Amino acid sequence: MGVTGTRIRIVKASGEIEAFDPNMVTNDCVNAGIDFWTAVEVAQEVAKRIRDGVSTREIQQETLRVLYAMNPEAAERYKRYHSMYVRTSRNTIEAFDRKKIVESLILETSLPREIAENIAREAEAELRRLKLEFISAPLIREVVNVKLLEHGFEEARASYTRLGMPVYDASRLVEGEAKSAEAVHRAMAANVLKEFALLKVLPLTLADAHMKGDLHIHALEAFATKAGTFVHDLRPYLTAGVRSGSSATPPAEHAVEAVLTAINALRHGDGSFSTSQCLDYINVWLAPYVSGMSSAEIERVARMLIYEVSQLGNGERYELGVEYGVPEFLASESATLPGGDVGDSAYGDFEEEARALALALAEAFASGDYFARPFLCPKVYFRLRKEYVKKEGYDAYLHAAHLAASSGASHCFAAPHGTELQIANYSFSADGSLHQLSAGMLQVVTLNLPRIAYQSDGRERKLFELLEERVRLAIDALLLKKEVIDRRVMTGMLPVLSDNYSSARILLGVGYVGLNEMLTAHLGEELHEGEAAKLGERVVRYMYALVEQFSRDTGLSIVLTQAMDENPAMRLAKLDHGMFADRLVARGNRREGSVYYTHASWVRADAELPLHRRLSIEGEFHPLCRGGAVSRILIGEASPDVTALVELSQKVAEHTKLRFWSYYHGDIGSGCDIGGFG
Repeated sequence: MGVTGTRIRIVKASGEIEAFDPNMVTNDCVNAGIDFWTAVEVAQEVAKRIRDGVSTREIQQETLRVLYAMNPEAAERYKRYHSMYVRTSRNTIEAFDRKKIVESLILETSLPREIAENIAREAEAELRRLKLEFISAPLIREVVNVKLLEHGFEEARASYTRLGMPVYDASRLVEGEAKSAEAVHRAMAANVLKEFALLKVLPLTLADAHMKGDLHIHALEAFATKAGTFVHDLRPYLTAGVRSGSSATPPAEHAVEAVLTAINALRHGDGSFSTSQCLDYINVWLAPYVSGMSSAEIERVARMLIYEVSQLGNGERYELGVEYGVPEFLASESATLPGGDVGDSAYGDFEEEARALALALAEAFASGDYFARPFLCPKVYFRLRKEYVKKEGYDAYLHAAHLAASSGASHCFAAPHGTELQIANYSFSADGSLHQLSAGMLQVVTLNLPRIAYQSDGRERKLFELLEERVRLAIDALLLKKEVIDRRVMTGMLPVLSDNYSSARILLGVGYVGLNEMLTAHLGEELHEGEAAKLGERVVRYMYALVEQFSRDTGLSIVLTQAMDENPAMRLAKLDHGMFADRLVARGNRREGSVYYTHASWVRADAELPLHRRLSIEGEFHPLCRGGAVSRILIGEASPDVTALVELSQKVAEHTKLRFWSYYHGDIGSGCDIGGFG
């Protein structure tokens, strides 16, 4: 005998439990086209027959039996109505129910109920016309979205659409394009998060600007969730350990534990940063932990650090900053000692250990891994301060560092004036002591300079008007990113950034690509020719002035930068190839569509001019890019003369304004003469 009332529990197809209400049966029958009074009579009879724990499927079967007894024609109508089943996103199969479309439209788009019901009815009619026994949740959304567009509800459609990727693309990833299972997961997640950012986070003006190619929003997949880059100060971790999730490590007691602390800091940071993390001054912070060790033991510590960082899940995202000894501004800072103690010792007391560890790191990178292959990651920044020149062993350090940099890895060198720029990232206490050496770049937005030239049609005034317009668009995107990250920090989603948000220097970057092609399109001359260099400098100085003004107006640290990312140079050139094919100025093969722009304010790689001239031109722009700028110097030989490279770096540091530079191999003859610096 059945039980009536809310004491009866229903087990839904999803496994969820809810109380039975006869009105559910009534509404179900009415939705199937049965008159109200018959539906009420059927519901009352069904309520007498069901038991506690009944499934929705059993209720429908019982309803059908009652209907056949009362009104066979109505029963057939009810049967046809429930002949369509939905494979839901919860991995269940349920009978189609139009009111679920109505409720989801109201919840997800805020449309009025009357409009939602009308859209749902039209979508149902379209789905039933297909005469499918099973339909999927994505198919329902596709049909509903078409109806939304037909009625002019484009904004509602953007909110209601489903995020994902085509099955074809997913199959290519799984079946061979991805290097690992983890890479498959990352790529699929990135695809969904990019769509989310474009559809839900960015306003239409910014989303369109990115998609059309007016600008490029870096790491779009992390726009709604993570900050971009971060430079760690390792001392707080060495003092207090690493606290991640439900566990915490103690302060390091020995060198091996200190290295593992550094690795755990990077792992901990993976949840907060999407682009890169740097362990700066790494040999300085670890110097107290190698005190008393032999050269062989210090070498093992250096190799362990490199191996451990390179073995992290996405090793190319990690960087190290190395000093040859203890820089003067750190010499009097209290040192964190084994066990986390901060006593009377200063880092200047560990000068020899810092130098020994720097040399060991450089030599380890120079010799490569177990099979003598170069360490392509982590990337290293070798600082060349004037104060190091007279220090014992500096020549050996330089030789090893340049041997490592000539191996094909993207290691960088920092000029004396380049390293001092980093002081802008330091945080000092009220008494003048150094408090924190951490910095982060929340986001970079890169401008498509060649497109501005195409659109200005040779009119210089129009060129600068468009330039200002695009800088403002980039600033809008950066300010939105700041708002997003502020919310994430408040909710505790970004633990490492949350711990450093008030003390670290947090930057927002405006980048640019294709200055050389912009000048060619506008003047018919490249950056290294005629009057182009002067206009190029005016363009970059104008961007610099705009960015600095916005920084003052907002109180935020907004900087011009040359973000080291090849993707915008290719992506933006390809988009322009499609939109401005008759005016396109780009490198690469147009026939194959493999075109690209010259990075930032670099001189074209195969331009015929002396190396010193090339680097002098590029160096003029480095001081304007407070968010970072790196030039690349081409090495023609597979095994270059390392002594000549050392001499070249010394000349670059002395005679140009370059902040950072790296070496790379290539086949271009011009500009490769490492001994040709005037």
